[in-house]
Amino acid sequence: MIPVSKMAVLYVDDLLIAANSDGEAMAELRALGYRPIQSNDEFAGVTITFKGKSFAEAEEVRLTQQGYSEESLIDPVWARPAKTPLPVTVGIEDNSRKLNPTEHSKYRTMVGQLMWLAVSTRPEIAYATAFLSRKLSQPDERHFQLADRLITYVKDTSTKCVTFHKLNWRECQLSVVSDASHAATRDEFKSQTGYLIVLHDSKKTNLLAWKSSRQSKHAASSMAAECFAAQVAWQHGLYVRDLIKDFTPASRETLKVNFVTDNDDLYKVIKIRKHKIPKDNPLHLHP
Repeated sequence: MIPVSKMAVLYVDDLLIAANSDGEAMAELRALGYRPIQSNDEFAGVTITFKGKSFAEAEEVRLTQQGYSEESLIDPVWARPAKTPLPVTVGIEDNSRKLNPTEHSKYRTMVGQLMWLAVSTRPEIAYATAFLSRKLSQPDERHFQLADRLITYVKDTSTKCVTFHKLNWRECQLSVVSDASHAATRDEFKSQTGYLIVLHDSKKTNLLAWKSSRQSKHAASSMAAECFAAQVAWQHGLYVRDLIKDFTPASRETLKVNFVTDNDDLYKVIKIRKHKIPKDNPLHLHP
């Protein structure tokens, strides 16, 4: 058996290339029509730009969906500026008119487009998109107006991007920031989970993952909601940590994981019960 030291995998169509060197792998990829990533390349509606001679040596990488936002999103009819993803106070009228089949189909398309943005490069619209997606089966006129307004906001802020900086691995830490909103949805009284996962050194921060979603369980208190959110966030944080260690050998011995919460009671409970947490899953708490 010939030992393989280099491997390239493409998820779509299950392309797999194994080789003994970067040169051999690149030769196979070029034979199939592929080439190294160049600045301003586009992949699945995401534009990749970087500063440096190559992607591998870049000091900074930016991901943006400006072209997708400006050209692919359904044109809104909202006539006023939208400075936030959702209004400061959002009230759903119980007697709003239900959408007809044509409007319903358009609403599903709008929310689907917004969801692609929310999970790719626009973390600030994650909550608004999750809010609108709850009514995909039976939306009313008010939901349609809010989705239309959100598209206006996205188009007005289409240049927003996610930026990744080159970090000093000797100083790198992974921080999991968790929060919850108790009984956020007044119609179902379910709470909302929100978290951010960031990789950072002493000077720069890279946002790696984020989520805003409704909790599947009914939380009897704000403390319970915070606990549900913390569990999901921490598990995802450990998954991201393992991925980083697999792809970055330099981080295997030094990468520390922090858990960040603004809930003082949750902080105290975890700190008291810290000795019950497995040693391979260390918690470094910051209130």
